[in-house]
Amino acid sequence: MNKLWIVLAKRLKSKTPKLFKGIAIGASALGVVVLLLPTLPITLPATVVALIPIVSSACAGIASVSLLTTDDEEIIKETDELLTK
Repeated sequence: MNKLWIVLAKRLKSKTPKLFKGIAIGASALGVVVLLLPTLPITLPATVVALIPIVSSACAGIASVSLLTTDDEEIIKETDELLTK
């Protein structure tokens, strides 16, 4: 389990490809917009209000996973070895 945290830390420190940085920024921006919806001076349908936590959680997950993406072959091999045991 400790090795998993080390690999995750290496992935966070490594360079993220440009496409995935854009995905992370877009997902974060969408999450902020969704979280600001209840502060608007309008009445929102119950369905929209019910979907706010789901959409904001999905945005946070997409942003975090895209930041863990790396081009470093050494880290990719280390992750594969760890997960295929």
